[in-house]
Amino acid sequence: MRATFGLRKNGGTRSNAERFLDDFLGETDYGRESAWDPFDRFYKVDYPKLETRAEVPPGLTETLDTLRARGYHLALATNPVYPLDAIAVRLGWSGLSLDRFDAITDIESTSSVKPDEGYFTEVARQLGASPDDCLMVGNDTYHDLAASRVGMKTYLTTEAMVVDYSAHPDNYEDAFHPDGSGTLAEVIPFIDKLST
Repeated sequence: MRATFGLRKNGGTRSNAERFLDDFLGETDYGRESAWDPFDRFYKVDYPKLETRAEVPPGLTETLDTLRARGYHLALATNPVYPLDAIAVRLGWSGLSLDRFDAITDIESTSSVKPDEGYFTEVARQLGASPDDCLMVGNDTYHDLAASRVGMKTYLTTEAMVVDYSAHPDNYEDAFHPDGSGTLAEVIPFIDKLST
């Protein structure tokens, strides 16, 4: 957990995987390869066996298809504390695949985490876009809506479990307020409204 929370201090200078391993290994005698191998093996062999029945929000596939047909670039902007293999497995549980997205944040290829401003600028850069041309859609009032600090518009999904930190002001920075909220299927009308 110390190594995972240490990712908040990564600051974009190296991959999250490198930072995680440095903190995880600490003063041990383990080498980087021998330390990463068990994680890698777990996510490739054991993690898929934990399959769960993920409830896919109604209209998710159609929304992604519509956005793609309109020429929008899509990022899977999950907090990059998992390897890409694990993210692929998690997506598979919901019937989706990595090829639906133009950019994906994972522990190996990303160098910051939510809610750091660098994370959101990194996502925009992967998409070849300016942050103020991006919309962050998520269910976390702190980690996702922090995208507003770099100029991204934000949309809070209401059909997934909303993670709301506003009741804990002592533990978190200023509360963030979404530019819009609703179901994932309602993202399209929200984008249309932004475009007018």
